[in-house]
Amino acid sequence: MFKRVTIPLALLASFPLTLSSVSADVDWNIDMLGFSADSKSFILAESVTGDGSGIASAKIIIADVATNKCVRGGCQSAKNHHR
Repeated sequence: MFKRVTIPLALLASFPLTLSSVSADVDWNIDMLGFSADSKSFILAESVTGDGSGIASAKIIIADVATNKCVRGGCQSAKNHHR
């Protein structure tokens, strides 16, 4: 039913996280949502909520498995500066 697939390390490494800037109050989450029906694309969602600042950001990444790059229009991000 499900194929066993190895996610290239370069794909995961393309989402930088500077550990020195992360405090205990930062909520960082990455969800590996899975592959497209044809297994040509992989989807990740990342969200970060700041340390009590009320600032949140999110990214959705749709990557081409063969090239390990974002598909056209497939890497989007948003940031909320409101409390």
